[in-house]
Amino acid sequence: MVVSLYAPFFAAYWPYILTALIGIVFTEMIVGSMKQLKYKQTHKVDVDPFIDFESSSTARFESQNNRGEEKEHIPYPYQDECYSEEEMIDRSLAFYHAMNKRRSVRDFSSETVPLEVIQNIIHTAGR
Repeated sequence: MVVSLYAPFFAAYWPYILTALIGIVFTEMIVGSMKQLKYKQTHKVDVDPFIDFESSSTARFESQNNRGEEKEHIPYPYQDECYSEEEMIDRSLAFYHAMNKRRSVRDFSSETVPLEVIQNIIHTAGR
């Protein structure tokens, strides 16, 4: 008897009730995560303020990259290469025109790309 009394109400307003319940659940999740974050900020110190962070991070970076090996200096071979003002303008315009032809890609071609081309692109991006 009680079910039949509330059935029309729930049948008419179930989307609103469901939305409200989902909102309450998400609000509780967000408030709970904010409480955890605030607790972590007030009760736990991960960084020792007496350690020089910059020097320790630099040392850690160098130890990860060099692994104790001394690398030989490689000079930059193009440092003496200078262009005239006119040549710089011409080269910059050529670069502009090449970049101006670029467009967003919405489709992909089914043509194969040589592996060497992909490797060259990755090497270029790494520079």
